[in-house]
Amino acid sequence: MPNWGAPLDLRIRLPEIRWMNFYGKPYVEMFGKEKLLSTPCYKLEEITENIIAIQATEDLFKDIPEEVKANIKMHLGEDAFVWGTKPIRAYKDGKVPDFDFSGVLYNN
Repeated sequence: MPNWGAPLDLRIRLPEIRWMNFYGKPYVEMFGKEKLLSTPCYKLEEITENIIAIQATEDLFKDIPEEVKANIKMHLGEDAFVWGTKPIRAYKDGKVPDFDFSGVLYNN
């Protein structure tokens, strides 16, 4: 099933590494700007002080090698991401930011 491994709740884990990944303020604070900017990948860009883009590989249309995904995940923290074929429901916790939901109308 498409996206069967995608996190149902970003308060548990980040989804699989994609060709382009954007990390906003909560993730910049959690991982650290220096760590994000030293991620082993094809290309990095600091979009703003609180947004960092990580491009995993050069070609958007080719599958991302598992080694590239693993290197990114291990660099940033293995417990922050889903891994391989492990179903998302098998994860009970992980490394996540302390999200501020105080301004959210509905959060469960």
